[in-house]
Amino acid sequence: MGFDTETMKKFVRLYMPGSFEHLLQDFDLIILSDANLKLVDSKHMDWMHRAVADNRFGLVMIGGLESFGAARAEPWTPLDDLLSVSIIPALWCTGISRLRWL
Repeated sequence: MGFDTETMKKFVRLYMPGSFEHLLQDFDLIILSDANLKLVDSKHMDWMHRAVADNRFGLVMIGGLESFGAARAEPWTPLDDLLSVSIIPALWCTGISRLRWL
C-alpha cells in the first residue's frame, strides 16, 4: 500500500477494539487476511487468542504472502494452535503452500 511501518501500526490500533471487553461485547468473529504479525500489538494477539479459545469466537485466517509465515519460515502467531491446519515451514515454496489438515 505504500505506507511505512509506523503508519500501518497506527491503522491497526485505530481499527482494533480499545479493550478486551469491547471485543467480547461487539464482535463474534475474527477474520485475518494477509495479516502481518509485526504490525499487531501483543495485547491484541492475546485478546484474539482468548476470544477464540475461551469465549467461542469464530476465527477465519485467509492465506496470502503475510499469512502462515510466508517465505520467512517462522510460526505465524500465538494463534497457531487455534487453526485447523498445521503449518509446515520447511515445505513453503513461493506461490505454493502445503498445509496438513488436522
